Amino acid sequence: AVPLAEALEPRLPDDAVLRLLGPGFAEVAGPSGLAAPIADLVTAIAGGGPPPPVTKGRYADAVAIAFVLDGAPPEVAQLRDEARTGEAMLRAMQLIADGSAGDDAALTRGLRMLRALGLETEARRAALELLILGNLE
Repeated sequence: AVPLAEALEPRLPDDAVLRLLGPGFAEVAGPSGLAAPIADLVTAIAGGGPPPPVTKGRYADAVAIAFVLDGAPPEVAQLRDEARTGEAMLRAMQLIADGSAGDDAALTRGLRMLRALGLETEARRAALELLILGNLE
């Protein structure tokens, strides 16, 4: 779905959900095709704002918590202090993969790690992919 979104993005309507999976996700007006409150959460994550207080749906709580909590998880600070940033990135990716398989705590930690490493855009893209693809089933 992501490569398709990237290829078709210029030709998709402004409110197409598929546009949120492409590189210009921050400029999307708002998703059509997703039910509230997932649509509200997706809109907030895409736009860089705080998540709404009420979430419901697959991955929603784990994602919302990741974007509400500030500061680096302790493991990120330690890896960063030891100049092991690449390892921290790999660990974050593994945690997000674990989260996609149903471990909400791992998903939250993985997204928080990306954010703490300065990879806010990548964290938002990962969250959007999970929220959109996980709630269209």
